[in-house]
Amino acid sequence: MKEDKTTWRWRTRDWLALLVLLISSVGILLLASAAINSGSDDAKDLFNIALPVFATWVGTVLAFYFTRENFETATNEVRKLVETVTPTERAKGAISGIMRDVAATVCLRLSEDDGGEVSITVADLLEQFEKSKVSRLPVLADDGQPRYMIHESVVDSFLAKEEDREKAKEASLKDFAKAHESRISEGRGFVVVSESTSIADAKAKMERIPSCQDIFVTKKGESGEMLLGWVSNIRLAKKIQA
Repeated sequence: MKEDKTTWRWRTRDWLALLVLLISSVGILLLASAAINSGSDDAKDLFNIALPVFATWVGTVLAFYFTRENFETATNEVRKLVETVTPTERAKGAISGIMRDVAATVCLRLSEDDGGEVSITVADLLEQFEKSKVSRLPVLADDGQPRYMIHESVVDSFLAKEEDREKAKEASLKDFAKAHESRISEGRGFVVVSESTSIADAKAKMERIPSCQDIFVTKKGESGEMLLGWVSNIRLAKKIQA
């Protein structure tokens, strides 16, 4: 069986290191013997000059091998530690630890006067999806409370059912939300949990609702609070299995 290049390189290095140690040891012994036996100042000076050179060679070889060994040991320990953290263990952590912070999330905020549900149209939703390159859009009240979770697929489905697609785009968010409340509102399109809720419990709450794919996180788990973060079903799966 042929050796791979990595194995060959390390074997060459091992032999080279052994050769350097051997030459250094023999050189030190010969110089020391010469200096002692001759008793001349020249021999002693030569010994004093050559000794640091041999010592540097030996020190370099030892440092290389012991540093590599320590690094490999540390790497193996870290790998073992990571492997021991199973998906079950990770699921015991707080949902806030894996949520996407609301400040880093593309959201649609409604105006204070009419909730924005009249002035915003389906066309505006499509534009937001296209501009932000997202497929899900959390909709928040002006004070940051979660209102809806709108999936692009739901909007596409809405338009596909209409004979006049362009006219359907003029429908207000209020009319769209009323027609699809069972798919975008709390308890249907998303669930709300507190920041201290475990990942496992949040996942279980979401999965109890058919077709629900999103978890909104607030301070105490109440929809009347400001949204802190959001976890999609895709992000949830990745974080548990990571």
